[in-house]
Amino acid sequence: MTQNEKRLLIVNALYFLSGTMSGVFVNVYLYAFTGSLLEMTVYAMVRFGFFPLGFFLGGTLSRRTRLSLSLTIGLLIIIGTLGFLLTANSLFTTYGFMIHLIGVAFGIGEGIYWFSTNNLSLAVSEKKTRAKFITTMSITNAISTVLAPALAALIVNFSKTDTQGYLLIFQLVIILHTITAWMSSQIDVKANKMTYTLLDKFNLKNDPQWRYLMTTHFLFGIRDSATLVIMGLLLYNALGSVGSLYSTLLIIFSILGIVGSTIVRKIQRRENRMALYTYGAFALFGAAMVLVLMPNLTGALIYGTVNALAAPFFINPYSIIIMNAMQDYMEKGSVYGHMIVKEVMLNIGRLIGMGFILIAARVLPQSLYMIVAVFASSIFAPILVIYANRYHRQRDRLKQA
Repeated sequence: MTQNEKRLLIVNALYFLSGTMSGVFVNVYLYAFTGSLLEMTVYAMVRFGFFPLGFFLGGTLSRRTRLSLSLTIGLLIIIGTLGFLLTANSLFTTYGFMIHLIGVAFGIGEGIYWFSTNNLSLAVSEKKTRAKFITTMSITNAISTVLAPALAALIVNFSKTDTQGYLLIFQLVIILHTITAWMSSQIDVKANKMTYTLLDKFNLKNDPQWRYLMTTHFLFGIRDSATLVIMGLLLYNALGSVGSLYSTLLIIFSILGIVGSTIVRKIQRRENRMALYTYGAFALFGAAMVLVLMPNLTGALIYGTVNALAAPFFINPYSIIIMNAMQDYMEKGSVYGHMIVKEVMLNIGRLIGMGFILIAARVLPQSLYMIVAVFASSIFAPILVIYANRYHRQRDRLKQA
């Protein structure tokens, strides 16, 4: 691999290390203040609703600076938000809207970061080596997600209270994000100065591949909503809201994630990619339903094990398919417009999936709404792979003809 590929792998691994700790425990920390899964759903809708703005700002910055610098700016916004979370947490119980402001800031910062890292991944890798690059990144990120809950478990176990432990975790995350920001500045990729357009990218009639990408992102977003908002909190509740047990099991599940990523790295080929994609999607759907139907330790163990092993089977093929298709647009000109618009479609899907949760809570009994909401979101993993298999079969037939 090139130096830029290696540096980007390190940056992503560091971000996953710090991001896993902050992502999980920010939700748990804010949940302790709100005490409501529905309020946390609204927070997530605000956060992911501002992702497209972050992508737009990332595109604007990247035309004027290096991609690595825009990535650093995104990280600095995240660091500032975590700093505010540390110093102003006493305001949350008095001013409930402060939680939504946290969501806005995280959404913009993370949007800029992901715009930059997605484009860097395209810029530093090639189609012929992309599968190796993606699967290696999957493994290094999985290792980070083992270390993250291990560090978090140590911190929480040696703290007087769980809340005090979460605050110490945030301090460590700020340090790690700072190191990541410095490391990202060492990636040497020139800025793409070409102009790009946005409105025409919403026209899906004339380009079957772009229509496929946009539909894929929309379906993936609906499926992603449950994972981003409630699955972690459902797991936390199933374990009796014990922070140390939660952290310990996250370590085990992360190790299983490495096992899953290693298996995919060894067996994945172009000819079996869609089969792995399909297996992963149905396994993830089944795991989510087990947890919501069995909200106890047994359900948590089944969910965590199956989810960890199956996720690489679903995510890795998805990432390779998307990146290879985006490479085609990159070769024709600036890809920034495509990146921004596909992020809009992804987050429209996420917001619709989160909306399922709010609607179900309003119209269904307390004992039923979460089951329906998780089903309504998670079923879109199988729907996505059914659609993807159909598209690829049709495309392959056209190529043969």
